[in-house]
Amino acid sequence: SDTPSSTPTQSLAPGDTPSSMPTFRSEIMLQLLSNVSDSSLLQDSLTPQGQAFNWLVDEDSFVTNPSSYTTLHQRYVLVLLYFSTNGANWSDNSWQQDSSNECLWNRITCENGELLTELDLCKEH
Repeated sequence: SDTPSSTPTQSLAPGDTPSSMPTFRSEIMLQLLSNVSDSSLLQDSLTPQGQAFNWLVDEDSFVTNPSSYTTLHQRYVLVLLYFSTNGANWSDNSWQQDSSNECLWNRITCENGELLTELDLCKEH
């Protein structure tokens, strides 16, 4: 048929990799999280905001559809706290390998399995 396709296609330029190309997921995340952190900070991988954003987009396998994940802002803020406080040196950073609801992460207490009510930042006894 001579009518153009209604589905846009995207081809890779030489040197581009699929991971460096904008994704629908990253665009949705950027839109949803830009009311929590400035979008320029979210897009700067040198900032804690950018590191948290990139983790959510590229490494977080739990949130499959950011548009329908009701506690995305809560999850982002927890990941932001990690990157803002040199979380790589925390004694317990196992949550990064845990693809589960943030309410199941260590030191987190939630109401009804959704709403964060307590975050224990004290050192282990």
